[in-house]
Parts: sequence; C-alpha cells; structure tokens
Amino acid sequence: MSDLTLEQSYAIVKAAYEKAKELDVKMNIAVVDAGANLKAFVRMDDAWLGSIDISIKKAKTARFFDMPTGDIGKLSQPGESRSFQRRFDFFSGRRSAEKCRRQNCRRNRRFGQYG
Repeated sequence: MSDLTLEQSYAIVKAAYEKAKELDVKMNIAVVDAGANLKAFVRMDDAWLGSIDISIKKAKTARFFDMPTGDIGKLSQPGESRSFQRRFDFFSGRRSAEKCRRQNCRRNRRFGQYG
C-alpha cells in the first residue's frame, strides 16, 4: 500500500466535511497514513470533544484491518466471526492477558505487562 500524500489527506477531509454538512452532523475527522499514523485531523465547530480520540482510533482500526469500521462492527458482534474476535482480542491485548491468567503465568514473564 502506498503512503498518503498531504494533498490526498486534505481531499479526504474535505469530502468527509462536505458529507457531514449534508447530513447536518458535527464530526471529528481523522485521516491516517499507511502506517496508521495520523496524517490529518479536523474538528468541526461544536463537535464533541470526547469524540476526538474515538475518531482517531476508528481511523487506525480501519487501517489495521483494511476495512471500513462499519464492516468491523458487523463482524465483531457476538456469534458472527470467532476468528475476527480472536484477532481483535489479540491486537487489543485482552487475549494474551486472559490466556496468561488462565495458565497462571507469572506477571510480566511470558506475555509482557498486562493490567
């Protein structure tokens, strides 16, 4: 996957901004590059402050799984796809911590620090 230029990221922000205006919603818009690093961010006037971090994490999640977050949401529902849930748990760190607790591992020994 080739990296995103600044001009391309501005075009994405502009398109998302126009769509938000069309839908009459206030949004935080985050764009990440191929390495899931923040490339551009815009907070529309009166958009929720609490959504800043959410929008950045959604953009990163979409990049990590190479699919829109709406599709990820469908796959992450209970009973939909156990393989997806296992991958999600692994990336979030829940899988290794849970497994370590089940196997009575010593803290910080086999899977690193967990909380």
